[in-house]
Amino acid sequence: MKKESPNGMDLMRLVDRYKAMLEDIARYKLRAASLGGSAGGKERLKSELARKSRKAEELERQINELRTKILAKEDEIKRLGGPNGERCG
Repeated sequence: MKKESPNGMDLMRLVDRYKAMLEDIARYKLRAASLGGSAGGKERLKSELARKSRKAEELERQINELRTKILAKEDEIKRLGGPNGERCG
């Protein structure tokens, strides 16, 4: 069974969610640009875009935290032993 990170997601899943979120934001921007004079529609898209942007920022923060943990583990592994179990350092 695959061991997952404490929050239940691995780095690749977070990155995929982040990329999808950025694509959603780009779509919302295009939709907002294509709206004519509909102030109500633009306001709804504006609030939805702000919400998606906040989610994207949170995903980016989680990705950076997980990346930092991975790098720390890699450094720890290098200090403890090489890929063939040889003692390093």
